[in-house]
Amino acid sequence: MKSITRQKPFDEIKEQLADLDRLFIIGCGTCTTMTKTGGIDQVLEMKDRLQELGKRVSGWTVIPTACDEITELAIKKIVKQSGMQAVF
Repeated sequence: MKSITRQKPFDEIKEQLADLDRLFIIGCGTCTTMTKTGGIDQVLEMKDRLQELGKRVSGWTVIPTACDEITELAIKKIVKQSGMQAVF
């Protein structure tokens, strides 16, 4: 395990996403899965909570490793090409 993580308070997440209507959620298959802060179960829970707020979740995934440089660059490239806005 690379690091120990903790979930951001939901009120803080709501505030950061207040201006966004549509979201795509990405979790991680390593540290956050092991610490139960961002694996499949937590991503699905977050999807449900955001949908309850009226957010449209266009999709979700749990990638093998979210914190490596190659993954970060790939996600940023996809975001830029799609015209989406990213909140990290």
